[in-house]
Amino acid sequence: MRKIYPALTEIFSEILGLPADSLTPETAVLPKSFQEQAAAVLACEKAFRVRIEDERVAALKTMAQWTAYIQERILDSREDRPAPTEQERESWYCR
Repeated sequence: MRKIYPALTEIFSEILGLPADSLTPETAVLPKSFQEQAAAVLACEKAFRVRIEDERVAALKTMAQWTAYIQERILDSREDRPAPTEQERESWYCR
């Protein structure tokens, strides 16, 4: 969790335009637009080399929830397919 949280802090700080030191585990990190949401998902998938299920994104509201979900995805040994490439994910969001 220690490595995940700082990386998420950087990702959301950049995407949402918030100071990194203002983000706490309880901070709500709700993207304002679909583009911000897509950017967050793509950045997390790339940074952590996991596949983030689109259906679950709406339920991830705080930094703690994002951290727990990413940790779950990393530890999920049942994940048998590689994370989609950046081009594959971008093409889905740009439809």
